[in-house]
Amino acid sequence: MKIFTKTLLFFISLILLEAVLSISIITNIVEKNYVDNARNELGIEAAIVYENYNSWKRNIWKKLIFLKEDEVILRGVRNYSPFAKRVIMGHLYSTFIRSGIDYVVMRDTEKDLYNILSLGLSTLSLSDVSDFKSSRLHPYIEINRLKDNLAMIGVVRFEKKDGGYIEFFLIKMMNKEFCKHLTLNQSSYAAFFINNDFIFGSFEDAEIKPSISVTGIDTAYGEFYNVEINRSYYNIASQMLENIAVGKNSSPQILYLVTFLSNQPYIERLNLIKKTALYVTLSVAFLTIILSLFFSKNITNPIKALLNAMYNIKNGRYDINVRIEGKNEISKLFEGFNEMAEKLGEDKKMMEKYINEIMILNEYNEKIIHSIHAGIIIVDTDFFIKKVNRFFLTSFGYREKELLGNRIEKLPGELVDDVILKDIKEIVSGKKKSISRIKGSRETKLYEVKLYPLSSTQKNNNPVSGCILVFEDISKKVELEEKIFHAEKLSSLSMLSAGVAHEINNPLGSIMTNVQNLLDDEREESRRISLKYIEQETRRIAKIIQELLTFSSVDPHPSAETDVNEVILQVVGMMKYAMRNHKQIVITSHLAEDLPMAKISSDELKQVVINLMTNSMQAIEKRGEILVKSWQDEDNKMIDIVVQDNGRGIPSKHISKIFDPFFTTKQDGEGTGLGLSIVYGIVKKYGGSITIKSAENKGTLIKVSVPALL
Repeated sequence: MKIFTKTLLFFISLILLEAVLSISIITNIVEKNYVDNARNELGIEAAIVYENYNSWKRNIWKKLIFLKEDEVILRGVRNYSPFAKRVIMGHLYSTFIRSGIDYVVMRDTEKDLYNILSLGLSTLSLSDVSDFKSSRLHPYIEINRLKDNLAMIGVVRFEKKDGGYIEFFLIKMMNKEFCKHLTLNQSSYAAFFINNDFIFGSFEDAEIKPSISVTGIDTAYGEFYNVEINRSYYNIASQMLENIAVGKNSSPQILYLVTFLSNQPYIERLNLIKKTALYVTLSVAFLTIILSLFFSKNITNPIKALLNAMYNIKNGRYDINVRIEGKNEISKLFEGFNEMAEKLGEDKKMMEKYINEIMILNEYNEKIIHSIHAGIIIVDTDFFIKKVNRFFLTSFGYREKELLGNRIEKLPGELVDDVILKDIKEIVSGKKKSISRIKGSRETKLYEVKLYPLSSTQKNNNPVSGCILVFEDISKKVELEEKIFHAEKLSSLSMLSAGVAHEINNPLGSIMTNVQNLLDDEREESRRISLKYIEQETRRIAKIIQELLTFSSVDPHPSAETDVNEVILQVVGMMKYAMRNHKQIVITSHLAEDLPMAKISSDELKQVVINLMTNSMQAIEKRGEILVKSWQDEDNKMIDIVVQDNGRGIPSKHISKIFDPFFTTKQDGEGTGLGLSIVYGIVKKYGGSITIKSAENKGTLIKVSVPALL
């Protein structure tokens, strides 16, 4: 056989092989594009379904807020009566008849009576709603079982004027019709699952429902492709909604919203593309065979050489050099190919160098950010979180995937409120270079929030690409500053009090002596009353002076030791006797056994307990309870004493001033304002500590810690 014939047959075989490979490659590309398109379309449809579901929730929230502020409802509940009930039900009907709400249920908690307002064709019985009860003081929305279906229930409560509550339940049935309105695409369906069990959906074919089973629904969001359901294929997206209780005593289970998108249009389109690709490839192959008869020798061989060179470049060999004789277009093509291969080799080396430097720099920056002992969050100009360091996650109890990609507004208001959001806007707009704020957290910690602009790496009109927020815990710093300030203030007041007390004592003694002499000599009753009043007030001044001297005393008893429980029992007995004919106050003591001796004098400890219990008794109007407890702390270094009452409490604005000398909330004549200051001075004198917790109309708890003798 001639060489030309062999070459021709070789090229024909090669062309046929290329035809097969082309069909395979095109099919793979089409399938890949199909997968990408299917994923995008499924994601968009699932997002639409989820948004439509949430829009119903937002609609119910708006209705709850409307009810909470509606004057007709507020007036009817405040003056609740059978007539007011009819007015409320009529107002509810006119308000919600076109809102999409299926039912409105009103419950009188005082009489446990239910009134059901049906806004559609179906109705509810009292047995269906007998378990409806509001579990919270504020409005909320829950998902629950109702008539073999699920229902979205918005709950709001109003307090009646004469006691009890009126509760309103806005009910939207989550049935087949509800699911139909969640989808927009005609080839998509929506359904609800509890765990892996199908509950209901928008499928028309009744035979499909029993065959639906989607396993693997255990994540917040999941996608499943080419799932066969009754000889049809679907792409499925599941989204975790919330935990619901499907029965009275059943444990909470997870509710999923599942979107089904039919695969049939894609399958038909894919088959059409495959057929078209096959026809085109065969046509091109046939044309190539005809042309090869004429150009096989001069074209095929150079192309083969070029193809081999291309495979070498693909495998990483950029030093390839293809040669061909002649001065034609093919030779110029080969020269250009060789230059391109050389340039690609140089570019690859340079790119590998740059990538390595970028990886090293990125790792270095990551270590710096995560090593800083302050919470750091980086947001872009659209307020989306792009970076968060480990210290922030550890300090505030978040996981990285919970924050990245979400808007910063989702953080609680104690960290990011409207003021911080306004500051971020000013930073990213370039109006300010830095901002600092003080914020408090739910653990009563203080944080200094510093905001800085993040410089943009791109050349555009805005040099700022985001905002850096630094959360620094300054609680201990502020606490230390307050303690130093309070100690300095007490020290200055102690010195002043001692001087004033000594200066006043001498003339006060003269006044007392002269008043007593005048009382002995005076016989007119009206003057004697005035003199006795002077004597009484002089004695009160003397008492204040004595308290000032006690407050200014700083000499501890180094060898003092006291049985804490014995002192508490003495004071409790004395207090019970003192108020036996006055207020109805119950004093209870819970004292730990086998306590060590405390490093404090018994008289001073007795003064501390008396002052604390006296304050508790004065805080109780008529009847109440005082609880006194003692125990040894976990380190066995301190003995803790607690005096707790259920009196009127201390306003929060006064807590920071409660240990200041002469500060009192009592009426004139009931106290000097030195009691707690003296207690504070005695406790601090022995190296102890004192803390206070109080809430208005609930009571006060004061804990005193004194050193234990080991």
